[in-house]
Amino acid sequence: MHKVLMPVLIRLGSILLIVLICVAGAVAVYMNRKPILIWASGHRYRPRIPAQAQIFRDIEYTVFNGRSMRLDIYTPGRGNPHPLIVWLHSGAWKTLDKSCIEQGAMDQVSRGYALASVDYSLSYEEKWPAQLQQIRTAIQWLGANAATYGINPAATVIWGMSAGGHLASVVGTSADLESGNRPCRIVAVVAWCAPSDLAELSGGAYASARQLLGYEPEADSEKEIPANPLRYISRGDPPFYILHGGKDTVVPIASAVRFRDELEKAGVTVAFRVRDQYVHEDIRFNSAECMPDLERFLDRLCLGKAGSQ
Repeated sequence: MHKVLMPVLIRLGSILLIVLICVAGAVAVYMNRKPILIWASGHRYRPRIPAQAQIFRDIEYTVFNGRSMRLDIYTPGRGNPHPLIVWLHSGAWKTLDKSCIEQGAMDQVSRGYALASVDYSLSYEEKWPAQLQQIRTAIQWLGANAATYGINPAATVIWGMSAGGHLASVVGTSADLESGNRPCRIVAVVAWCAPSDLAELSGGAYASARQLLGYEPEADSEKEIPANPLRYISRGDPPFYILHGGKDTVVPIASAVRFRDELEKAGVTVAFRVRDQYVHEDIRFNSAECMPDLERFLDRLCLGKAGSQ
């Protein structure tokens, strides 16, 4: 009996091994085509939403190459028109989505700010400058529909982390935005651990930038890469709040320092903060160590309150 079963078991084991190898290969191919969302740090990208918030989900702001582009809006649900935070998620331009909001940004809803989290095409879906075009369109849409959602479009903040911070920086340093007769005025940009020169990235971050552009970033000079915010800096840019970790090995601190220097050289107001012990996308960016200073910055520019520079 043993002698009869053994060859059968060996054959079944071989078949199972082949099946597993084929499945693993198919998963690898799929992941190269379409990255799987990985929720880092457990609750990290599932923020607590203030109880009083009014939520408007999956609002179409445009159709881009046949694909419906959507955003979510969170408002305090009371009072006068609210300053607007446009949140741009992280994810190396190739993963995550509009549901991925840092807690520090979501907490501003309980402080009287509206927040719009915008989906943009990931790098396997569209190459640059599709993302910039979409975000500009979303901001224009928000300006045109401000009255419907109780938004003050003349007090708009663009805020993002990592890839989202990069996108926020490009939007903030490029052209002014208007929607018909309803101006959507960007009064501040908040950039957390954001790259300013894609050619300076290395390893996986460089590969992600290459996927975004569709070519090697070093093929252009540093300021000529069309996705570099360095390229667009001018005197009329809104104030920037730059927060970076001193132990960031994904986006070197030198990138943030250089971006600050170029902004200041053009006469742009910059609040520059470095946390020496923080790493890339450090969850402590959302902590009481960082947020009060940032909130004073926002209140000064959006609400006219005295605050930090």
